[in-house]
Amino acid sequence: MNEAQKGHQRHEIFLSYASVDYPWVCHLVAHLKAAGLKVFIDRESIEPGTFWLDALQTAIKDARIGLLVLSRHTFESAWVQREWAAFLERAGTTNGFRIIPLVLDTDAPELPFLKQHQSIDFSDPAVYGAGVRKLLQTVGAMPPRNQEIAAPTVPRDGAVNQDPAGFDQFIDRILKSVSASPWNAILLARKDMPTAWSKDRMTQKARARFPDVRTVAIPYLPGATDSEFFVTIAKLLGLPSMVTGAPAFITNLHDQVSAAPPVFLLVTGIERLPDTIRVSFADSLRSLLEATDGRLRVLLIGENGLCSLKYGNGDLSVLSSARDLRWPDVTEADVVALGQEAGLDDRLFQFLTPNQLLALTGAHPNLLMDAFAALGEQTVRNADDLNPHLLNNQAVYRQFSLIRNDPQKVVKTRALLSQDDVGPFEWYLQDEVLNALYWGNLVKVQDGRLFWRCDIIKMIGRRVLEGN
Repeated sequence: MNEAQKGHQRHEIFLSYASVDYPWVCHLVAHLKAAGLKVFIDRESIEPGTFWLDALQTAIKDARIGLLVLSRHTFESAWVQREWAAFLERAGTTNGFRIIPLVLDTDAPELPFLKQHQSIDFSDPAVYGAGVRKLLQTVGAMPPRNQEIAAPTVPRDGAVNQDPAGFDQFIDRILKSVSASPWNAILLARKDMPTAWSKDRMTQKARARFPDVRTVAIPYLPGATDSEFFVTIAKLLGLPSMVTGAPAFITNLHDQVSAAPPVFLLVTGIERLPDTIRVSFADSLRSLLEATDGRLRVLLIGENGLCSLKYGNGDLSVLSSARDLRWPDVTEADVVALGQEAGLDDRLFQFLTPNQLLALTGAHPNLLMDAFAALGEQTVRNADDLNPHLLNNQAVYRQFSLIRNDPQKVVKTRALLSQDDVGPFEWYLQDEVLNALYWGNLVKVQDGRLFWRCDIIKMIGRRVLEGN
């Protein structure tokens, strides 16, 4: 028995949430723990060195209740989608496992498969206390007597007041490109790039260019048919209820766009769809663009699944005419701005400069956040102090854990970990290992080649794949 197994503790409740909602979630967890409940929350419940995927699967298996925090950011997290799928599988095979949706935003997209589960409304801070009491009663705990339950005072939506200059300028370039092009554009972002808050910023800036701006976060729809998908998307876009499939979707959206000022449509999450539905949806958008004579502009934000629509079938690819835009790496100026957003005192950069932080973290956004947290605790004064904090980064562990599930990929990745240059970069990577490393944000592009981002990532890879 290893140390992680020895320290394993069963939790009654598994809490699934988007990382941007973490401050709000922490406040709720404090109330649940005060009532004597054992709650699994990934950032606090997984021991350093534990395989992330294994820990999540075990925690869901042990829990008797799954809490799903529904916000406008929920569907931007692929890991939340996996947790929900595990919830549904557990609920379908295990008597007594309950799924309780917690509605945090009134504009959170509806999930058809959750309608059979009674939700609790937390969208209005004025009724937060009532929501907590109802939740405690539902899970069999005793609410506090004669005690006010105050709503969180933490800011929502990540508390981003100003965007880092480099990213903000990139958003301007994206919108300029979309405005000038008669075709749609795709923005490809690798894991852990800061696209959650950038989507909100992009929406704000788009309203300065387009009178009608619409956003759609595609939800996770396990087992949905093509028709069921288009019914859901039509509802999110406010189209008439008679939409029953792709043809009706095209017709109704075409009629709205033709009767309105130019429309900007921002779509995220397309890569979550099954291949056939993904192609059908992209083909519908392409047909609309061809038929609306420039009155519709579409920006799709996604990852590998979206990339395949651009390149997967050569010139016959459904989005072959779309502009390929890639989210840029963090720059030295971005490090300073991101550090300020994380509440880091600029004086702490005297111990590790922004340029040194970039070198140590390989410009990996999640590693940078860990570095900021360590500096903020004032326990780090040099690179040697920082490395132990970075070696426990769970985002990097997750990506290598996915590779670990495929023995052939493990063999090749182990060999690549002994070198810095892992292979040639291509806009559409067909090598499965290089594709996983690139979209997992473990490597960077330099002079047409792929290189490991930093030594820390290689060290974590060896831990996961070799058991060191």
